[in-house]
Parts: sequence; C-alpha cells; structure tokens
Amino acid sequence: MDELSLARFAGVLNCKCGRLPFVYLGIPIRANPRNEVMWEPVIRKLKSKLAVWKQKSPSIGGRLTLTNSVLASLPLYYASFFKIPPCVIKKIFRIQRGFLWGGEEDGGKVACVKWDDVCVAKGDGWLGIKNIKTFNVALFGKWRCRPALNQD
Repeated sequence: MDELSLARFAGVLNCKCGRLPFVYLGIPIRANPRNEVMWEPVIRKLKSKLAVWKQKSPSIGGRLTLTNSVLASLPLYYASFFKIPPCVIKKIFRIQRGFLWGGEEDGGKVACVKWDDVCVAKGDGWLGIKNIKTFNVALFGKWRCRPALNQD
C-alpha cells in the first residue's frame, strides 16, 4: 500500500502511521528478543538503581533486601513475554551478585557461596534470592497452562 493511502486511512481512523519495531506498554513490538540489544533498557534500569544505592552504602541485609525486591523484580515484566537470552541472564546475575557481595556492580569481593545456593529458598536455610532464569521459565508456563476464556 502506498504512503498516501496509508495517510488517508490513518486520518479516517484518527490514528498515526508508524514503523516496526516500536514500543507498546513498555514492550518492544517486533524486536528480536534473542538480541542482547533489546534487553539494554532492563540492564540500564538495574545499573541506574545501583548508582543511587552505592551512595548510601547499605549493610549486607539491606543489599540482600534490595537485590531480592528490586534487582530481581525489574526484569520480570520483559521476562513474562520473552525468553531471556543466556548472555543477558549472565549480566543480570553478575550485577546482582556484585551488588550483594561487594556493593559494586562488578563486585570487588569474592563470594564464598555459589550463586545457585544463594537462590535457594530461605526456608531451606539460604538467602532466597529470586532466580531470574527459573522465574522466566515459570512465567512461560503461565501462558501454556492458562485455560482458554469463554469457551462454550
């Protein structure tokens, strides 16, 4: 369809013409979720949160709470629609791990505990940090198991 026809239809429908990819409700439409570049807004948000927190020098308990409540929750909106690529999961884990153990994005202290153990539930005696990779799989299970609505 030519540009003139598109402009006429857009005028009749009272909308505007756009191009792919675009962002709708914070989610990139028609972007490639396997591409690391699509996940850059999530990584930027994580890093911007760290910049504010570094100035306050929270205790290990404060860093644990911030890691679990904010750093583990920011990627979940994207993760509910797209499978997170392994390279992005590694970046998120690196940011979380570095902040938890050293208060810095890239660390600074050596962790004495494996990250997989840190992600084990508090009831089992560990720290209970949400594992983004596992959460991503669970969110996709939500879409598969959801019953069709209004089936008659």
